[in-house]
Parts: sequence; C-alpha cells; structure tokens
Amino acid sequence: MLVLRSDRGPLCCTVYNTISNDTSQPIFLNISFGPDNVEMTVDPQKEFHISGSDLTLFCSAQSSPPAEFKWAFNATTLNREGQEFKLEDIQGNQSGYYTCWAHNTRTLRYKPSDPSLITVIEKISDANITGPTELLIAGNSSANLSCQATAGTIVSREWLKDDQTLSPSSRIIFSGDKSSVSIDPVEGTDNGQYQCILTNPVSRGIASYNLTVN
Repeated sequence: MLVLRSDRGPLCCTVYNTISNDTSQPIFLNISFGPDNVEMTVDPQKEFHISGSDLTLFCSAQSSPPAEFKWAFNATTLNREGQEFKLEDIQGNQSGYYTCWAHNTRTLRYKPSDPSLITVIEKISDANITGPTELLIAGNSSANLSCQATAGTIVSREWLKDDQTLSPSSRIIFSGDKSSVSIDPVEGTDNGQYQCILTNPVSRGIASYNLTVN
C-alpha cells in the first residue's frame, strides 16, 4: 500500500456484527518525509551590506522528523549547525555565496537551499586630494591632483571645479580610473576649488583642494 504524508495521524479499527460493535485503541501512524522546500532568508535583506554590520541567516524545510541544518560558504562546509546562523561584524572577506543544507535522520536525505549572495562593502572614509606644493606659473607649470581615501571600496570618482563638472581637454587629462587629473600647462583660468567625489553602493566621500595659479 502506498503511504502518503496525509496518512499521518491516529488510526483505529472498528469491528461489528448484527448486535454489537467495538473500536480499538488508536495508534499513531508517523510518516517520515523530506526534507523538501529548503529555503534560506537573510535579515536584513539588502543587496549590499556595510562592513562591520550584523546579519542573521535562517533556514527552513518541510521535514518529518524536523530537519537538522548545516551551513556552507562558497561550496565549503562550515563548522556551523542549527537553523540560525549569525554573522557579526561581517567583513569584506566574508562576501560570497551562503547555502544551508537540511538533513533528515530518518529518510537519510540531504537537500540544499538555493545559494544566497552576500556582498560586504567597506564605507569610504577620509577622502583627500593631494596636489602640487610648489608655486605654479601660468603657461609654464603643470599640476597633478590625486584623489584617494584611507579606507573603503571606491567604485567611482567624479571631479568638480567650483561646483561644476570638470571635463577633459587637451590640457586636462584624467587617469583611466579617474583617481588623478593632470593639468599641463596650468593657466589662470585653472584657479579655484577642486572637488573629488568618491562613491560606492553604501557611502560617499568628498575631498576639496584649492589650486592657485600665478
């Protein structure tokens, strides 16, 4: 006889004849199944997580008896068990794919969840522009401005001069990643405040530099 999950529960039998009947004591039919529908959730659910934040991974499955859970990171099994996996003070080297595995000790089946990508990005801090320290003479000198940050993943840079976008020209040359700009030669019109805006998905940093041309 084919046994289904829905057959789980108390069973009893009744016997009878033309003058009487009697019912047996119930017995409980326990059906083992699963694990099925293994799912993992991440709290908080974000595309990007700030370095130093805390995350909680939670795994669930349909299973009888209840499933046991293990965890894997980038397809490597971790020494972590249980339905909940806390990641505290998470860092960039913990970015990757997390998977939970459900195991039923009766059916002896293992089943994984779909992998979840967790991306950790460090906030940008202490953005700064370094520039020439010598006296600049119009038509004679050149200037190189470099924009960096002491910490954080830099995804993009934008340069401004006096709050207007700084555009390349025959004299103004940007490096490939826009981490520096070279002005050769400098002219009187290059006087002003230069700004560099650094951004990533979780933060931005702004640095300023006053360039003086004589």
